[in-house]
Amino acid sequence: MTNLTEIVIDIRPQTEFLQGHKQGSVHFDGLASLSERQYELPETQQAMMMVHNTTQTLELQAWVQSKGYNKVQFQLWSEAFEQQLKQDHEFATGKSLAYAWRPSALVRRFVEQVSAPKDRVLVRGLDIGCGSGRDLVYLAMHGWQMTGIDLRSEMLEKAQALATRQQVSISTWQRDCEQIEDPFSDLADASVGLIHVARYLHRPIFPVFNRLLAPHGYMVYHTFMQGCEVFGSPNNPGFLLAPYELAKVFSDYQILLDEVITLADGRPMSAFIARKK
Repeated sequence: MTNLTEIVIDIRPQTEFLQGHKQGSVHFDGLASLSERQYELPETQQAMMMVHNTTQTLELQAWVQSKGYNKVQFQLWSEAFEQQLKQDHEFATGKSLAYAWRPSALVRRFVEQVSAPKDRVLVRGLDIGCGSGRDLVYLAMHGWQMTGIDLRSEMLEKAQALATRQQVSISTWQRDCEQIEDPFSDLADASVGLIHVARYLHRPIFPVFNRLLAPHGYMVYHTFMQGCEVFGSPNNPGFLLAPYELAKVFSDYQILLDEVITLADGRPMSAFIARKK
């Protein structure tokens, strides 16, 4: 896995990449692939090295500038660079499973500090509103049997593609969680060990989460809180959590974490982890 403080993106054609690359590089097959999979890149303020060949130089530099990445080191693949990699024992061939994307800080914290495999009663998990699937795939990479739920089929396709590249298996369901009282009536009570929700709030579904979670199952929730409206979006009160709202909703759970975190743009977000007693 690529060290996320030293992300290396290589956009040379696949045939060139397979013949040799910097160890731990993340491969995108050309600039078109980089554009299509931009959701797999880190934040624009993340420092990165971008490896390219001579035919890609100008177009890549223009693309990076247009997307707002301001900490990019451009590295032309050359015989000298290849020899330096070999000298430093950083030369590799073949495919790479390295990735540049990051899961959310809360999911990473959950995996590293809370979710010990021996403590899991059930390994089945749901990711509600999974989007392009970074958190979903990261949880699958750490042993959870994940199903991603989203209204948008294009997001589910991205999530499946991301899982394939990381060589993990996920399921995806295209569902509208707001049209019926229980959008998961086909799932048995206490059949899920983890429910993860990010940047989505539909309060009527809270009792469904409680029904689905098995005893000792985890609820991991992070979404926008009151105070975001001063930044412009979201500003609908229906999409904003009040302070300690989740702790009240899940008051009979063991609250493991209930904090407010601040995004880079200043908006407050919940960081909530609870375990069903």
